[in-house]
Amino acid sequence: MRFVELVPPRRIAEAVSFVTTDRPFLGEMTLVVTFEEVSGGTEVTLVFENLPPGLRAEDNEVGARLSLAQLARRFE
Repeated sequence: MRFVELVPPRRIAEAVSFVTTDRPFLGEMTLVVTFEEVSGGTEVTLVFENLPPGLRAEDNEVGARLSLAQLARRFE
């Protein structure tokens, strides 16, 4: 992982490289995280770009939702 862009406290973009011997999962994707102040807290949005062909968007979305739910529980 390497940071591509940091705009505190609003935006983080990072490049994530997959280390694997499984060709469909090779590559580098970009994850952009944005933070928006809303009434009662902060809205966190994740955007994934250039998913490796072996990673289904649906599976990635499920994983992202689980990660956001875990993050939310830490601040409840």
